[in-house]
Amino acid sequence: MQHCPAEYAGAGEDLSAAISRHRADDKTAASRLGEVATQRRELTGRRDALADRERHLGEARTRLAMERDPLVARRDALTARISDLASDERLRLLAQTDDLDVLTEGTDLLSLLGAQITRASRRRVEIAVEGAEDDRAAAALAATGLLPPVLDIARALHECDNAGIAVTSGWAYLADSVPPQLRAQVLATAPALASGVLVHDPGDLPRVRELLTTASLHPTSAVTVAATSDLQAAVTAVTAGTASSMFVIPTAPALTDRTAAGDEIRLRELAWDDRAAEDSSLARQREVDEELRRSLRALPGPGSGSAPRWRPRPASRAGTWVAGHRMGTGSGAAAGGGILRPGTIPWRCARPPQRR
Repeated sequence: MQHCPAEYAGAGEDLSAAISRHRADDKTAASRLGEVATQRRELTGRRDALADRERHLGEARTRLAMERDPLVARRDALTARISDLASDERLRLLAQTDDLDVLTEGTDLLSLLGAQITRASRRRVEIAVEGAEDDRAAAALAATGLLPPVLDIARALHECDNAGIAVTSGWAYLADSVPPQLRAQVLATAPALASGVLVHDPGDLPRVRELLTTASLHPTSAVTVAATSDLQAAVTAVTAGTASSMFVIPTAPALTDRTAAGDEIRLRELAWDDRAAEDSSLARQREVDEELRRSLRALPGPGSGSAPRWRPRPASRAGTWVAGHRMGTGSGAAAGGGILRPGTIPWRCARPPQRR
């Protein structure tokens, strides 16, 4: 029997048994080494995956940090804006409270501001129309010494003049054909005739009626058409003391009295100054209200924390047509407060044709 060295075999172990045992140990070690290698590859793969994840997380963290900064800035800006709006005296006045929450009450505030802006716009248009009417009055006072009749009467007179029919306004007839001391009584006796259209020749009345009916004037006030003889009959009745009368609000003296033209012009100049101040105040307040409305619309919706859902109104047009003329809204209009100043509207100031 062969024996191997003690370091290779156990006590009394022969060579064949030692070799078999070592071969078994080698096989076990090889299998274990294979497992270790497999585990190592798995660990290497996990390490690489973790490294990739760490890199992606780092990139995501950097990206989120970059996105966070503007969001923080926006949050701070919104917080400051909310605080400013909550302490704004105009909004507090509209909401009638000193404890204002602009987020929960945003819709109501927008409605209130919209109503104020609409009211200011409407009043500014009214002021412009009043200014245009003053220009028309100034032109008539300069040409005839009398205030012009209302536009419905003026348009009817214009149609008759173009047709070659001799007509006049009741006011002009009172001024030219009725003694001053009787004018008020005649007006109270026949107010519709005094403020209407008078035809010199009664035979022209059917033609005038047909002309004005087909002219599509669409007046917004009652326009009386009669003969001058009808108003003269009222003068005769007043003179005879047989006329019945009704209450009539006293009219502007310059409608029938040319000597009152100077006072009328001065009164209208004073009214123009008042309207100019009012229009300037309305323009400033409207600008403030529109800026407040824009600021409210930029806030998140009430209680939702989301982007605002209020939609701005379409931008206003470059101007508004008033009495046939455009009111500018640019820098030129701003300088004048949007008011149609005397002389800016091209009224024809030439003396009208003499009516028979």
